[in-house]
Amino acid sequence: MSYSGGLPALYPVGCLNFFILYWVYKILLLKHYKKTTAFDAQLPILSMNKFRIALVLHIAFSLFMFSNSNILSAKNLAYI
Repeated sequence: MSYSGGLPALYPVGCLNFFILYWVYKILLLKHYKKTTAFDAQLPILSMNKFRIALVLHIAFSLFMFSNSNILSAKNLAYI
């Protein structure tokens, strides 16, 4: 998510990655892993904190990419 502001092609790549990983982890969960009771309410709270950090990093990297004149300059766009 950090580079997606400057590289929107990462969205389909990430989508494909998560689609494949979803099925791999689902098969592993059903066929390979043992059942555990070690999870509690701390896991979703930790996950939400990670999402907040990811959002801040996404905004910071996007601002850097859009404000950097070496990345989005007119002479670099002429080659496209």
